Amino acid sequence: MLCCFGAKPTSSPKVADVADTELSAQPKHAPLTTAFPVTANDALPLKLSPLTLAPDSPDASLKSAPVSVNAIQLPAISAAPRVIALQPKTFDKPVSNGVFKLFWHGYSPIAEQVRIALALKNIKVDLTSWSSDETPPPWFAGTSPVFQLLDGTLTSNVSEIFDILEAHKPIPSLDRAKATDLVAVIQRDLLPSFDRLLLSIDQNEQMTARSKFNAAVNFISGELTSSTGPFLLGSAVTEADVIVAPILRQFPLLTYFRDATFRVSDSLASYVQTLESQHFVQQVVVPLAQLKALYVSTLPKQGPLSLVRLQHVAIRYHLDRSTSQATTILHGSNQAQTLAKGLQQRLMLLVALLRAHGAFEDEVLFLEFEKIKFGCTKGTHDEYERKLLKLESFERVVQQIVGSVAKGQLKKPAKSDEFKAFVESLRNLGNSEKFHMAGEEADLLTLISGQGEAAVVRSIHFNFKPVNEELLPYILEALSPADRAQYIH
Repeated sequence: MLCCFGAKPTSSPKVADVADTELSAQPKHAPLTTAFPVTANDALPLKLSPLTLAPDSPDASLKSAPVSVNAIQLPAISAAPRVIALQPKTFDKPVSNGVFKLFWHGYSPIAEQVRIALALKNIKVDLTSWSSDETPPPWFAGTSPVFQLLDGTLTSNVSEIFDILEAHKPIPSLDRAKATDLVAVIQRDLLPSFDRLLLSIDQNEQMTARSKFNAAVNFISGELTSSTGPFLLGSAVTEADVIVAPILRQFPLLTYFRDATFRVSDSLASYVQTLESQHFVQQVVVPLAQLKALYVSTLPKQGPLSLVRLQHVAIRYHLDRSTSQATTILHGSNQAQTLAKGLQQRLMLLVALLRAHGAFEDEVLFLEFEKIKFGCTKGTHDEYERKLLKLESFERVVQQIVGSVAKGQLKKPAKSDEFKAFVESLRNLGNSEKFHMAGEEADLLTLISGQGEAAVVRSIHFNFKPVNEELLPYILEALSPADRAQYIH
């Protein structure tokens, strides 16, 4: 979990708890929590991006249109009763009670496929799941999901499960024979390429997967164009719709995590919306926001970039961006008030980041350095205390000077001596922070490089609260979308 630190929690929060944690900093200097409106010119990133239309190769046979994330968000879940019963977790092997049972571990799109089929057929089922940080019982072989038949037999073979459901309740039918060829394409091409594109940390493998994924999407779009609709093979749902539903709705995650762009045909966009409106899909699928949080915690990372280095990258980036914006205002921009609103937000978050960064260095990191090389951090605590005082003074200047421009009170900042003095103080802050960080990287971080660095990062993770979502996007703005997923960890 990417962290900014300063106060020890009683326990490490789970992924689902991240949004509820508070930014912690050195106790004597509480972190900034004030929220400022984000302008269109200076909005912070890390929101689900829309599906961008950028084909690998033009295809005149397909009419294309943009699909926004809003267009494929879940509608309100149907008020119709669900024929399921959530069961208490047990380590005992399940005993047959005349009801189908489904078990899965962590997020399982295959379990979603089975649950969609069950919901479509309105078959009663007992559901039991273990979160990704829980250990399932010994009888759970590790293949997810596990389905228990009415006679107590366990199976993880999805094709066999679908055959059982068809025999148990033939209507509505999955029409497996009709869907055989299309199911083969989805399972052979679309699902594996989606997984590799999202989960692989190898850039070459991602490029190969991206090409196969685009080809599979174009194939499905072609099938939809020739279909009488609204489903893949006509007016009725088939096995092909059941197995593709959990994946199609996750396409925006490829843009969010991997900066992937692709074309979506009109027919595919309409199909996704149709699937999302079906009660048997609404009852089952995990909301995109939850999936994003899940992948944030579980996506493979390319290597241990220490929290120190990552925050250094973010601090440099935002110092440079802030200085550039302030200079633009100083030179007489006709959008000074709009720029000042974004600048004020960026600088207030920068102050919060610098406080939290300094706190975890003073309380954790420098103590680790001292264990390795006694005396190497002499004077750093006094420097940290002076830095806090400077940040308090700088914060007041930002609120007074930049705030007056943002509110329209200071009409001509380019002619203001106070604003000129502020820009100079911002440049001085940037120079001093960059000098400080360069010294740390040259003289101190080398002491814990490699395995030692990873051990310190683990120590920080288990002993300090993660930064809240107010500051996390700000830190990661310095990284490319493809890199962000590696370090929200």
